[in-house]
Amino acid sequence: EIRQSLGQIDHFHRVALDASTPAQGNQAQTQLDGLIDRTTRQSQVARSKIKELNSLVPRIDETERDVARSQLQGIKTKFMNTMTEFQNIETVYRNKSRDRLERQVRIVKPHASPEEIDNVVSSQHANQMFAQSILQSNPYGQAREALREVQERH
Repeated sequence: EIRQSLGQIDHFHRVALDASTPAQGNQAQTQLDGLIDRTTRQSQVARSKIKELNSLVPRIDETERDVARSQLQGIKTKFMNTMTEFQNIETVYRNKSRDRLERQVRIVKPHASPEEIDNVVSSQHANQMFAQSILQSNPYGQAREALREVQERH
């Protein structure tokens, strides 16, 4: 179940990053948050079960104890690999999100300093700031201003 959730999490990460509207991004993020919560709970249950199995190994008949330890080690390894994959998926998403926000900041403010970019990226409202800046910008006004400047020069 956890492995299936990882595939879905990866999918919704891509959907959230590729969203063209804030509504699409928010919807994907809501689904993503639910999946991450569910996966975290599933991993906690699995971890508890592994601990429980580990505590039962000493009680197993000596002739079967080595087999039980071997099987338990296989389960632990599989679980750890899955959790590592989960962490990697989350890290890749955070890095891609940061890169995307940095590109958005550079669009809105091309000469932003690295400190300004870090502040925006660490802000919870970075996407809102970008959308608001785009909505408030007036391309016609900018074009008219550029035309006026050119006319003044000539």
